[in-house]
Amino acid sequence: MFWMAINWGIAIINYYLIIRAFFPQTQLTWGMFGLGAAAFGGAVPSLPGAVGTFEGAFGGALTLLTGDQSTSLAVALTSRFFNYLTSIVLGGYALAREGQTLSGIYEQLARFRSKGETNDSPL
Repeated sequence: MFWMAINWGIAIINYYLIIRAFFPQTQLTWGMFGLGAAAFGGAVPSLPGAVGTFEGAFGGALTLLTGDQSTSLAVALTSRFFNYLTSIVLGGYALAREGQTLSGIYEQLARFRSKGETNDSPL
């Protein structure tokens, strides 16, 4: 529970700072509301990665708070960008640390799949 509370606290601060970059009058509760809406949007069935539903839920929540639809969408898209950027940077670092590359992992999966297809053959 402790680490989960730390995770939510960091996420609330993250959302607060992103919203504050666009809306100077932001309050900490806006970060909480935006995070809750984004989590709800991620729970709705959608494309992988909640593409579209995240932006709709987060942008919609900010539109309710501010009344500014276009800037709220810009905040949601910026938040999506930072989510992807963080994943790419941390994932790239982890791959490099393990001495792996994306193409090397793809080749390993292709070999694994080709082995499985020959072993599962009915003939």
